[in-house]
Amino acid sequence: MNHSVIDWLSLLVLGGGMGVLGQIMRIIVGLKKQMDQASQMNVPTKEMISGARLLISLLIAFVAGALAVLVIPDLDIGNISRDMLLGFAAAGYAGADFIEGFAQKFLPQTETAVRAQGGQASPPPRTAVADPAAAPAPVG
Repeated sequence: MNHSVIDWLSLLVLGGGMGVLGQIMRIIVGLKKQMDQASQMNVPTKEMISGARLLISLLIAFVAGALAVLVIPDLDIGNISRDMLLGFAAAGYAGADFIEGFAQKFLPQTETAVRAQGGQASPPPRTAVADPAAAPAPVG
């Protein structure tokens, strides 16, 4: 199918936006878990959440959703189904999960895991999502 530049940009933004939506679902679950963990450890929740990592995870999800658009052969901009939209959201959810998991396993950590905080053990390193495995499975 031969799309104009505007069509391609629209499709990429649509896919990226749905990828971000998928990642937001994952983030909500992670934030709830972080709030519960912070409460148990008696530390402010904001100390356990990194805004920079949150933003990076949303950018990764946008790219994953946009790339999902590119792998669909003969995509018709006038005929995008609900299942396709859910697929783009799932790509953002799973893509961000995969890339963040890879980064945590194979790239060096930049934050220290332990800080002295009034003689108490400190919270774990700040994350965008507490436990990606605890998030619900993608729909679609």
